[in-house]
Amino acid sequence: MKREKIHIEYEATLAALTEFSIEYNKRCTERKDRINAGMKGVAERMITLYLGQINGTYLDPEKDLIPGFHTFNPSLAKDRGCAVRTIINIRRRLVQSGLIKIELLNGNDGIYIWFADELFKHNPLYTFMVKRDMQNLHALTSSETHFSGSTMKKLHPLVSHELINKNRNVDKWKTQEFDLLDDERIMNTEKTGWEEIDNLTEESHPSSSLLWMVESFWLRARTKLYPYEEFDKERTRHILNFIWESVYGKFQYNQSEQQWREYHKIALRRIGMVHRWLHRKPNHWVPIAEIYFDPLNRKNGFNKTWDWYLRSAKKKKKRR
Repeated sequence: MKREKIHIEYEATLAALTEFSIEYNKRCTERKDRINAGMKGVAERMITLYLGQINGTYLDPEKDLIPGFHTFNPSLAKDRGCAVRTIINIRRRLVQSGLIKIELLNGNDGIYIWFADELFKHNPLYTFMVKRDMQNLHALTSSETHFSGSTMKKLHPLVSHELINKNRNVDKWKTQEFDLLDDERIMNTEKTGWEEIDNLTEESHPSSSLLWMVESFWLRARTKLYPYEEFDKERTRHILNFIWESVYGKFQYNQSEQQWREYHKIALRRIGMVHRWLHRKPNHWVPIAEIYFDPLNRKNGFNKTWDWYLRSAKKKKKRR
């Protein structure tokens, strides 16, 4: 069976969510057990983000596991303007209601969530894959289980970039340039003028003298786009590697250092454009950093801003 592109209709899914909530609330004897408006709002937002992650990806119905919604508690809390504890409590209530069918808690790699089958009954490909996968998922996961890295390696890929490229696994990321970098190192680099990373050499990595651009870019992005979000060492490592690949193309293009510096300035301007756009209207948002800078996120990733920048530059040129 060939790989198929998945597309789940947004309106149909939210209509199914409303239907699920109504039917569930009818069965509740206690009012406090019902899915209230706040819980439904969080569920709608998670599903919206989930469809942004999964729509447009190609899945092999015979080999791939249907991916769950990948998120982090702090990201959801920031998005909803509430405390992290509130998000945790709401998720627990949604699990009890059956709206969230399975949660996989994976430490620094966040949470993977599978929603009730009823929400996707309008999509034959999704329902077919879920029906096939659920027995294995139930055997391997539960809403109270934390998984180690070794356990995760035994699972099929769970997020879109892994589904497309089977060579991108946890071990590969651990061997790349930014394995030892964390937020403290980034701040120290800033204080010394973004000098060359001291644990790399030109002989081992010809582009190592340019890697400060990746750190500089992430510091700007983190400050402008995610000012209230926490990033530990593991999250920072993943994001730096994504930026290194998606924004700077692993520095594999045949450009001089000066040309890379000019490109870096443009990349920082693009961050500024997104920052201004976010503050223009209260309903504007960008995905969490791991999704926004994923090199294979062609739907709503940072790379979409390149065309935006070119259009803006052309308009400025015409005004002159």
